[in-house]
Amino acid sequence: VGEDVVPNTATKVVTNLDARKPPLVGGRVASARVFYDICTKCGKEQPVRLEKGYVTIPSRPGILPEFV
Repeated sequence: VGEDVVPNTATKVVTNLDARKPPLVGGRVASARVFYDICTKCGKEQPVRLEKGYVTIPSRPGILPEFV
């Protein structure tokens, strides 16, 4: 990590959902959590780490999906 980079400032969860085949309630969907560093000079996000896992689809509305 250089001096022009802010480490681990953004995190995104990426899933491969198909809108034509929605997952079942309570099901698990393969996904990944991606950690990004942001350059202070240009403002670009650079992916630095990837964690593989699953997102559990909530059984009730209003509950956020959980990354496991």
